[in-house]
Amino acid sequence: MYNVEDYWDGEKMSLMKLNPLLYSLIFFVVLVSVGCSVPKVAPDNPISSDNNLTPTMTSTVAATIMPRETFTPQVQLPEKSSTPVVTPDTPSPSTVQPTATVAPSATPTIPTIELSEPLFVCTEPALEFNAQEAFGFFTVSNLRFVDEQTITFEGWAIRPAPTNQSSMVNSVLASPLSFQSSSARLLFKAGTVDLNSGEVFSRTLDFLLPFSNPCSGECPHEVIAQSPDQDWQLIQVSDWRETEIGIWLVENSGFTTRIVSYVPPFSTWQWAEDSSMLWFDHSVIEYGSKALVVNLESTPVTQTVISETDNRFDPTYYSLAFSPLDKTVLSTPHEPIFTNSDELYKLRLESEMAIVSTTIVPDIQAVTWNEASRRYLLTIMRGNELDMLDEGGETLLQVPASVFEAMFPSLSDYNILLNELFGASRYALSSTGRHLALFTYSGGEIWVFNCQENIRL
Repeated sequence: MYNVEDYWDGEKMSLMKLNPLLYSLIFFVVLVSVGCSVPKVAPDNPISSDNNLTPTMTSTVAATIMPRETFTPQVQLPEKSSTPVVTPDTPSPSTVQPTATVAPSATPTIPTIELSEPLFVCTEPALEFNAQEAFGFFTVSNLRFVDEQTITFEGWAIRPAPTNQSSMVNSVLASPLSFQSSSARLLFKAGTVDLNSGEVFSRTLDFLLPFSNPCSGECPHEVIAQSPDQDWQLIQVSDWRETEIGIWLVENSGFTTRIVSYVPPFSTWQWAEDSSMLWFDHSVIEYGSKALVVNLESTPVTQTVISETDNRFDPTYYSLAFSPLDKTVLSTPHEPIFTNSDELYKLRLESEMAIVSTTIVPDIQAVTWNEASRRYLLTIMRGNELDMLDEGGETLLQVPASVFEAMFPSLSDYNILLNELFGASRYALSSTGRHLALFTYSGGEIWVFNCQENIRL
């Protein structure tokens, strides 16, 4: 009987015997196929062309199975430690503060000056002295108390026309009404108010003779100011050739320079007490005002327009005052140009100009330098009341609203009057603070308030 298993066993034996090479080949191919299905396991010896494989197969396997050293990192990283190592010179990470998170320092608080009880109160209307009617003054440059009963002042009047105009063919024949014109014919004069007699009279300017004539010819010129050491003079020329009119600074050694190319009638000036500096605040022909600082110790002298250094010191928009003692300037915005502007700035002029303090003074109107007491004065207008303070904030004098109401019963808005009086006028206190004097531009008058001591409880 035919047995299938015996047949198959016999056939297998026959095949192995007849084709041993073919059987070996089949077995090897199966083995290689199994190895290719697991690419992550690399053989100990990479496949090379020495095997009995065709070059195509050798190339394919070599591209798929990369040598192990190809994946080895080139940089050896340190092992992580659970505890940070801190050297003595290295701050601990917990104590290092990033720069960006440091809080900025607080802005310093600007000090504020408040009103206190006044030392003196003015309860009566002012005495009035008409300097314009008596002597032709239309503006005053400087005003001061010499003592409790005497006030001296200097200012501008109209220069009389020359009697012989034919001899002035080359001069500027100015209109006497052109106060702001560069060709205004002006004369500098001085006067005195005597409170004992109730009179105002003219006086002679007590200056040395001019050190030199700044003109090329015999022009009309006069000394309007002299430094404390008497080494410098200011000389004005207003009625001459246009190339030579103006304010001239002249030294006793002969040095001469023109600091303003016209004669500004609305002007004021002061010398430093040590004669090292000149402060000259004056009107400008086109518009506004300008403040010059002249350093007399430099060679040659140097001039600085301080508004070009800091516009908070432009006299067009700010009330300015110069101290001849420490060579500083106070500045506060003009009312009503800057509404509710109560800042008071102090500028140092020596060395590099710099603001040394800023203060808030509610309702401040103007500042000035008071010669009698040798200190700054601050003018405060609160409602229709006027108060005078010193730089430290003490209220020296008060003029109640009732006084102005008695002087001007038909005036409804007294702030308009106060702005006119103190916005650009010259004013001064006596050394004791009992008297206040001021010059009014509109009427050419000098008002003097006589005040009484305020009894403080």
